[in-house]
Amino acid sequence: MDQTAIFIDMGGNTTIDFTGSVTVDVHQVWDPSFGDNRVDHTVQQKAYCNEAVMQEWIERNWKPTVDGCRLLILDSLKVHKMNSVREALEGNCTQVEFVPPGITGISQPMDVAVMKPFKDAVRRFYRQYHIDHPFPTSTTEKRALLSRFVAEAWDQVTDQTIVRGFVKAGIVPTGPRDELGRFRVSDSFDEAPIVENA
Repeated sequence: MDQTAIFIDMGGNTTIDFTGSVTVDVHQVWDPSFGDNRVDHTVQQKAYCNEAVMQEWIERNWKPTVDGCRLLILDSLKVHKMNSVREALEGNCTQVEFVPPGITGISQPMDVAVMKPFKDAVRRFYRQYHIDHPFPTSTTEKRALLSRFVAEAWDQVTDQTIVRGFVKAGIVPTGPRDELGRFRVSDSFDEAPIVENA
């Protein structure tokens, strides 16, 4: 799992209004139900992943599977290491491992192979759209449009790209595979000797 910033509005420190205005009103919207339904939107006042955002992601997206437990590789972001987050993940049959600080660019599969082509695709969709269409006039339209670009860009990320990220990061499962090529370890091995304490 990895987070990445995709900016909806590049809000600066300057607000523009008519000359002579005594005050300038600023409206903030904290509604994650905008945009393409293929994208899971999460909002946080300071635009970073805090404990509430992480817990929401676990609740909404990281569900146990019938295939068994999973491994989740996280970077060393402080929120990832919180006991509440680890307990929630372990409660969902997940083993958590952390990428040491400073080496995510070489050992985090998403950073190694996925994020650059993904963000390049978002930029390409953005440029291509604006060649033929006017810029959105409202923040709501901008968010919906960028959400669509994110969904379309993610659709272009292939399974092979993700696998390549794991291979380049040196995170490759080895061992038995099922008939579909998925990595599997059976619950017990009949041919394995049983060692008893004497």
